[in-house]
Amino acid sequence: MANKIDIPNGWEVKKLGEIGNFLKGKGIKKDELCDNGLPCVIYGQIYTSYDFYTDKFTSFIPINLKPYTTEIYQNDILFTGSGETKEEIGKSIAYIGKEYAYAGGDIIILRQDKIISIFITYYLNSIGRKQLNRLGQGDSVVHIYKSILESVKIPVPPLAEQEKIAEILSLWDKAIEHTKELIAYKEKQKKGLMQNLLTGKKRLHGWTDDWKNIELGEVLTERNIYAEKNGKYHHVSLTKYGIIQKNDKYDRDYLVTKQGKEYKITRKDDICYNPANLKFGVICKNNYGVGIFSPIYITFEVNSDYNTDFIAFVLTQQSFIDKIRRYEEGTVYERKAVKPKDFLLGRILIPTLFNEQKAIADILLKADKEIELLNKQLELYTEQKKGLMQNLLTGRVKV
Repeated sequence: MANKIDIPNGWEVKKLGEIGNFLKGKGIKKDELCDNGLPCVIYGQIYTSYDFYTDKFTSFIPINLKPYTTEIYQNDILFTGSGETKEEIGKSIAYIGKEYAYAGGDIIILRQDKIISIFITYYLNSIGRKQLNRLGQGDSVVHIYKSILESVKIPVPPLAEQEKIAEILSLWDKAIEHTKELIAYKEKQKKGLMQNLLTGKKRLHGWTDDWKNIELGEVLTERNIYAEKNGKYHHVSLTKYGIIQKNDKYDRDYLVTKQGKEYKITRKDDICYNPANLKFGVICKNNYGVGIFSPIYITFEVNSDYNTDFIAFVLTQQSFIDKIRRYEEGTVYERKAVKPKDFLLGRILIPTLFNEQKAIADILLKADKEIELLNKQLELYTEQKKGLMQNLLTGRVKV
């Protein structure tokens, strides 16, 4: 039977139309939002600013717009009535705040008091998405209507079990949110370190030697060694995230036009960049290892008198990218490129002593490691939560 939901003993299956009434949000244009006033939400923010629930909104409207919008109350569930794809249509959040707030157009509101509201949004934004995907209507703009939402089915455990499930999932949400905040804090901290340490504005204790302003031609040597794609070297891609194993997404074989299909060899610790995509941040240190990639890419060896990590931190800063782009050539924006001979004309400020370069780089590498570990922790929490949702919201695991 279509939309059949298997449930354990003691649970029920309910249609949303059986548990409450649907209302429509109205009014509120983006240009009507202000810094202070009545808290509100517009439908796009349900996609971008909230996950499963919220106790407060971060946007406001003037008090004089109150009669032209729809008031929302604690435990209301807010659905997006329109979207770009069927995979996202009907995204929902539970409003658990005590303060009255207001919902703009293209928001559908479910007002009910029979079921823990965040239990509903946990279910509908995970396991229940398949139902919503099938119900969206339209192509370029997808819509879902309250008459359709009324037919959506959800499993309903006893109230005590709803509360326990919501409590458990909320704990993981808090851990995920806390980890995201830590990552943001560490990234901001690292940015400050880079701005100070890579420019000499702040010096590490014990270092007093002068810095020098040098041309990159003294630091880098272009590596122009080629090989065929015969299995001797791994085939890799250059992306804004670094050197990665080749896959279909980054297939650029059609760019290799030389007879015998020769590819450029890059080695570990090289500085690599895409001349035409430097404006998009495609420059990195090769942490992957030896490999071959398209000959349109540039790969530099760092001369042994300079610390590779320090040079990489300097050259991947947005401030350096903005500065070196003055050498771009070309008439079409997408094809404007910085040639390697011009790249090597760029100048950077650098400590005279190799060991000071290394000391600075070590601090920034430690910051990178902390961020990496936090991102792994975030991935772990996220995967754990997915598993919990699959088990708890279906009753496979009882609480």
